[in-house]
Amino acid sequence: MYRNFERYQDGNGRRNWNDWACWAARFINRGINVIATDLKEEQKERLMSVIANAERSMNKMLKIKEEKKGTLEFTTDFEYAIKSADFIQEAVPDYVELKKDIIERISTHAKPDCIIASSTSNIKPTIFAERAVKPERVIVGHPFNPVYITPIVEIVGGEKNCKTGTGNGNRVL
Repeated sequence: MYRNFERYQDGNGRRNWNDWACWAARFINRGINVIATDLKEEQKERLMSVIANAERSMNKMLKIKEEKKGTLEFTTDFEYAIKSADFIQEAVPDYVELKKDIIERISTHAKPDCIIASSTSNIKPTIFAERAVKPERVIVGHPFNPVYITPIVEIVGGEKNCKTGTGNGNRVL
């Protein structure tokens, strides 16, 4: 199973690094293979640094065997990452138009049965999924912090979600 993470800088220079990188660390340490995508190749180094820091904490508390961990692949090829994913965890900053744009773009390239979860704390999925292809597969998957250790995730469906969308999100998150 592959995941995709999208992080980019908004007009104010703010980044959603913690959500993006910590989600990657969480999935890897639960045996899930991750494809992380960013617009710039140089962001791979920062991703690896955040994951290494998370690993130190997780290794002390969770004692996960190396052979049980998932893998990490980094790419700047957005379409490749999206088309390869069975589940997508989006983590861009909480701006309505930004969320709408990225969810629309993700849903255009994603597999038809791929669940798209958004790491938002204050936007309803019905709002940011309004331009999505198959909006019933778009959900909120919002973590409790620290993301990589705390096993609690808020899962919220929108008006068009069926139990399949939130149920499949629940199985992964």
